[in-house]
Order: sequence, then C-alpha cells, then structure tokens
Amino acid sequence: MPPLATSKYDNPINTTGLLQTIRDSRTKLDGWIQRQKQQADEEAEQYHQVLNAEQSKIDHQVGNLLAVQFQRGLSMQQNTNEASIASRRANLQHQCDALRDEVEHVQCATEKHRDIANELEAEELKQRHRAEEARTLKSRLREAKQTTVDDLTRGLVNYKYLGFDFEKCEETNALRIAFTQLDPAFPNREFSFILLVNDADNQYYIHGCQPNLDATAVTKILKEINRSDDVALMIRQMRKEFVRTLQKI
Repeated sequence: MPPLATSKYDNPINTTGLLQTIRDSRTKLDGWIQRQKQQADEEAEQYHQVLNAEQSKIDHQVGNLLAVQFQRGLSMQQNTNEASIASRRANLQHQCDALRDEVEHVQCATEKHRDIANELEAEELKQRHRAEEARTLKSRLREAKQTTVDDLTRGLVNYKYLGFDFEKCEETNALRIAFTQLDPAFPNREFSFILLVNDADNQYYIHGCQPNLDATAVTKILKEINRSDDVALMIRQMRKEFVRTLQKI
C-alpha cells in the first residue's frame, strides 16, 4: 500500500520561534517608545525652559516699559504742574499790575479831586467876597436911590403948580407920578405911571402907564435911567411921551 500524500499544512507549526520574534519586536518597540517618550519629555522641558526664559524677558521688558511710562508720566505731570504754576504766576502778576494801575488811577483821580476841591474853595471864597461886595454895593445903591427919592420928594413939590405930582405907593420904593396941564381941552386930565426900584437887581421899572405908552419908547427910557440914574431926565422924557401920545389921539 502506497504511503499517503501529506500537505504542507499538515506539518506542525513552530510557535516557539514566532513567539520569540514577537517578544523581540515588542521589546524593541517598547525601547523605541521609551526613547521617543524620553526625547519628547526632554524637548518639552527645553520648550518650557525657553518659554520661561522668553516670558522672563517679556516681563522684564514690560517692567522697563512701565518704568519708562511712569517716569514720563511724572515728567509730564511735573511739566504740567510747572506750566500751571507759571500760568498762575503770570495771572497773579497781571492782577498785581492791574491793581497797581488802578491804584495809580485812583491816586491820580484823588489828586485831581483835591485840586478841584482847592479850586472850589478858592472860588467859594472869591464868591463870598463878591457877595459881600454886592451886598455892600446894594446897600449903598439903596441908600442912594432912597436919597434920590427923598430929594425928588423935596425938589418936585415946587413943580406941583406946573401940573406935576407924585405919591408913594404901597409897594416898597415905588412912586406914582402924575401929570396934568397936558391936555388943553381938559387941563385937569391926569396922565400917570408908577416908578419902581427893584431890590432884587437894583433896577428901575415903569408900569401902570395911564394912558398906555409905546412900549419901545418906555424901554428906551428905562435903559437910559438905569444907565445914568437921572430921575429928572426920566420924568421929562415920560412927560414928552404922554404929550406925543395925546397928539396922536
């Protein structure tokens, strides 16, 4: 009987060598993994060291930057304070100058007012002297005019028979002067006026003319008597005006 044919699959498997190979491969793989892990750890450590170094540099630079900014801030603040102080000093100086100018202005005004006051005092004294002189002159004029009236009273009595008469009025220093014998048709017809001496201005005034006379002529007569103080001349001129008025009727 011939022998049975055998297959290659019928041979028993040699697992010992395979297992050893697997073990060796695993050992190599574990060694490689361990080396890779160690290398990765070393690289990670180096990375952390570099990162820490860079972070330290960054922190140092940030510190320097903050220090520079702080110094600049102090410098700017100092400059600002100095500028503010300079501005306030300039403002105070300006106020002082303004006050000095105002004081000088007040002093100048005071001097002017003092000069004006002195001038007013001198003018007041001068006016007092003038007032005193005016009172003295007024008193003399009053006495002179009273003397004139008295002289007129005595002197003109002699002319009554010629148709001239006068009487003192109730008014102070006033005379009512009357003329007759002017109208040939009525010799006893009376023509009169009032002569007044005003104490306020020591001037003669004429009013109450009967009949009325021309105002321009009376004004001219008044100017003449106030200039010359000639009462007799004034009476003659008034008599002529009455005659002239009578002739116009």
